[in-house]
Amino acid sequence: MSSKEDYLLASKATPTKIEQYIAKAAQANTKAFLLQTRFLEDLVTLNGSAFNELADDSVNSLQKMTEARSFMEAFENSLNQGAAFREKMQTLFKDSKRAFEDLQYELKEVYIGDGEML
Repeated sequence: MSSKEDYLLASKATPTKIEQYIAKAAQANTKAFLLQTRFLEDLVTLNGSAFNELADDSVNSLQKMTEARSFMEAFENSLNQGAAFREKMQTLFKDSKRAFEDLQYELKEVYIGDGEML
């Protein structure tokens, strides 16, 4: 910035404007912190639930394999379990990605919502 630009910027800064800017920044940062906290809590819940379900599915799959009457039946059970696992992991990835994109949108709204960036 040139000294002229610095002067123009400084001449517009009054104690009241500085106080308002600091208050606005503090409010935005508080909202952002709450949004990020909610995102992380939801993500932990989502992942915990998904991995709990995957663990249950794995146990059930192993049980089906032990009850299989032939190698082919056990092999098919294993293949089906693998396909179900991949599908659930892809769903988890998509849900996590969507949640992160939502967080990004919400943070942009907090920081640039009124068209004027903090």
